[in-house]
Amino acid sequence: MKFNNIFYYLLIFAALFFIACDSDDDNTGALPDDSGVKLKLMTYNIKSGDMKGIDAIGEVIKAVDPDIVGIQEVTYTVKGVNVEERLKEITGMPYSFFAEALQNNGVPYGNLILSKTPFTHTESHKLEYIIEAYIRSIGIVKTEKEGREFYFATTHIDHSQAINRIYHVEQILEHTSTLDGPTILCGDFNGDEVSEPVTMLKEQFTMGCLYDYCPPTMTVPQPDGAIDFIFYSHGDFVSKQYNSYYKAYTESDHFPVYATFMFK
Repeated sequence: MKFNNIFYYLLIFAALFFIACDSDDDNTGALPDDSGVKLKLMTYNIKSGDMKGIDAIGEVIKAVDPDIVGIQEVTYTVKGVNVEERLKEITGMPYSFFAEALQNNGVPYGNLILSKTPFTHTESHKLEYIIEAYIRSIGIVKTEKEGREFYFATTHIDHSQAINRIYHVEQILEHTSTLDGPTILCGDFNGDEVSEPVTMLKEQFTMGCLYDYCPPTMTVPQPDGAIDFIFYSHGDFVSKQYNSYYKAYTESDHFPVYATFMFK
């Protein structure tokens, strides 16, 4: 009798396992066919490298080893060092695009994209505010992996005023709605996954978070909420992996997020 009970429970477990693996939900990452082209992605608010320096930031990115990364809070020159060139050197990612948001004491400040593959298109847009605050930006590039073209965008929206965040998202959706291919959007959105600006983004994008769970990203060393995310345009990818990189708990006040998406 005991053997029969064990066999019965094993049958139930096996049935549930195969049902889960057969799911076609875009956001479970549980596809039977895992042979498609995969992109490893990363987003990272680096706090200008103020905590441990730009070299430490570069080593974090190198350890994660993404195909492409969006970086926020980039001060273009720090102590005479060109941050864009230095990060390219450390990471071995030879292609870059800087999306300036403003000048801070005469030094450009904004978002940076690093990539292993070259760009066939780049664009940068300032994000204006309603209530006076820092100007923000979005940078957009077009590149490819194994012959599959895609757009990659990174941004950082306002931290101080909800009405500015909503206005920033309206501008982001306007800029990305005209892109004619699969699109990845990442960055620091200064709100959690149920905030109004993030909910607005879901009209055009799917969150990469798996199983309705977005790992906390803010603040180090004990994060209690997620505000940094990676999204993809509806129906173009399947999320296979999504996590925060918790080994990087001293390099910035944010944990980086990394993900693997597979082209459909």
